[in-house]
Amino acid sequence: MATNRVIEYQKFYQNNTQIPLWLRHPRSKFIVYPYYALFTITCIGVPFFYLGHAILGIKAKK
Repeated sequence: MATNRVIEYQKFYQNNTQIPLWLRHPRSKFIVYPYYALFTITCIGVPFFYLGHAILGIKAKK
């Protein structure tokens, strides 16, 4: 049976008060930063792509 590590994790997450909660785990950067990158691309990159099509007068294919 696995050991209960709740107290250990509680101390780990409550001691790091300067770092936001979602960045406290050592592996969280591998999850959060790619999410930020994809979110930025979809929120900024895709509208600029369609803005270029609108300026050039390219219609969407049916």
